[in-house]
Amino acid sequence: MNIFSVSSKQLCRALLAGFLVSVTSQAFAVGDAIQLELTELVKDLKARIDKDGRGPVAIGGFGEPPGAFGSSGPTLQLQLAEALKAAGLEVVTEDFKFQITGSYLGAVDKQAGTLGVRVLATLSDDSGFPLQTFPREIFGEEAVPALMGISVRLGPNDSAATQHQKLLEAFKHPNVHLSGTEIQTSPNSPYAIEIHVQKVNGTGYETRRAAPDAKKKGLPFVPISQGELIGVRLINKSSHAAAVNLSVDGINCFAFSESAEKSRYWILDPNSSTLIRGWHKNDKQSVEFKVVDFPDTAAAKLNLKPSSTIGTISATFSAAWYDNSKNSKDKPKDEAESRGAGFGKVFDFATKTVNPFIGHVRDAIVVRYER
Repeated sequence: MNIFSVSSKQLCRALLAGFLVSVTSQAFAVGDAIQLELTELVKDLKARIDKDGRGPVAIGGFGEPPGAFGSSGPTLQLQLAEALKAAGLEVVTEDFKFQITGSYLGAVDKQAGTLGVRVLATLSDDSGFPLQTFPREIFGEEAVPALMGISVRLGPNDSAATQHQKLLEAFKHPNVHLSGTEIQTSPNSPYAIEIHVQKVNGTGYETRRAAPDAKKKGLPFVPISQGELIGVRLINKSSHAAAVNLSVDGINCFAFSESAEKSRYWILDPNSSTLIRGWHKNDKQSVEFKVVDFPDTAAAKLNLKPSSTIGTISATFSAAWYDNSKNSKDKPKDEAESRGAGFGKVFDFATKTVNPFIGHVRDAIVVRYER
């Protein structure tokens, strides 16, 4: 099979990940939707910072919505930092003049009838005195499930109204299908994930069964112990290739990649699966996912604050193809118009960067390994 890669005092255990296969997509992706809105948000933040004399900026935590299954505080922190740097601002962790903290919550666009995410970023001075709050709304079939931690099955031709209803229902009444060791959004979905843990004798990995977590409305939970190494098997039972956006603790698996152009997706061949055991480092090596105390996690290495995202694994599946011509046999027939943890050891894992077309989101699966 081919593998392609396209409360702050709390000590949370979390995954320290390694690296997988990469993909540089020719189509619109979740990061683009989030980054686009955060870039606009930074324009407003920069104007106020310039007005107050400019200076180094620190980024604090972003609180998640009540009832959210995990959160994407780390995603917002990382991409906000990128946008600030791109705008010419200095981002630091100490000796700062300004600090940015925030929160986000689900929001409904009443006019369009779609579910989105409203981000509220508060700019404060170095003493923590708030100067101004800036709102921004984010929409998108991949961005919303990723930010809200929603497991949901979407159709490639769903209207905005249909998507809204499915997302809202999934958020209010979360549910997934557990089939043996596989975790799916529904029994008839061709996509699934499995959680694997290294065997006690260290000779390989074995599956660990998920169970409904009564404290999280029946959502899947896989118990993982301190020091264990984790793998995520991505499963594609469909007749077309699949692009998978895999995140651990709210951080994309390619966040630590040494590649000049970072990938975002793993590409799976039709009717195939692959075990992702770490953060992508380069096209020959990855770094193991390992459960550690928060100070040693991947999130902490990126200077992020603890959040309930710590302890979650999410995978978003879309169709992928290489021939986008009118009579393409490669593109799925049901596809609508294309849309533009601490670290373990380094291990060998050969990958190849490709440039497929990525379709609409079909499945988003979220599982928790830390209560």
